[in-house]
Amino acid sequence: MKNISSKFIITGIFLAFFALALPHLATAQEGRYVNTYSKNQIKGFVDQLERSSKTFRKDFDRYMDQSNLNGTSTEDDFNDRVERYKDAVEYLKSKFNGNNPWWNNRTNVQGMITAAQPVNSMMNNLVFARQLESQWRMLRDDINKLADTFDLPGINGGGWAGGGGW
Repeated sequence: MKNISSKFIITGIFLAFFALALPHLATAQEGRYVNTYSKNQIKGFVDQLERSSKTFRKDFDRYMDQSNLNGTSTEDDFNDRVERYKDAVEYLKSKFNGNNPWWNNRTNVQGMITAAQPVNSMMNNLVFARQLESQWRMLRDDINKLADTFDLPGINGGGWAGGGGW
C-alpha cells in the first residue's frame, strides 16, 4: 500500500513539474527573439540583406571582369558562389513575404547561411579590392544578425564569436 501511494506522489510531482515546464519548453523552441522583433522588423532585415546582396553581386562581377582571373574557370567558380548566395537571399525574401509567422522561415535562413559560407571563405582567404571586402564585412554582419535572430550559428569572420546552435 505504501509503495502504491509513493508511486502516486512521484507521478503527481512529475506531472506538476511537466505542466509548469511545458510553456517554457515551447518558448525555447521558438528562439529567444520571437517576442523581441516584429515580423515587420525581421522583414526589414531581410529586405536590407537582399538589397546589399544584389549590390555586392554586381560589384563582385565587375571586379572579377577587371581582374586577371577574367575568363578563367576560377572566375566562373567565384561568380557561381556569389550567385548561389544571392539566389538563396532572394528565395528567403520570397518565402518570408508569406502569411506564416516569421519564425517559420528558420530553415530558409539556414539555407541562406549555408550558401553564404563558401563566399565567406573566399572573401576571408583571398585578397580583393578594399571596397569589396568592406561590402562583404557589412553583409556578413547582416547575415550574422539574422542568424542570431533565428537562433542559428552564423558565419565566422570579423570577430563574430557565433551564436545560436542547438
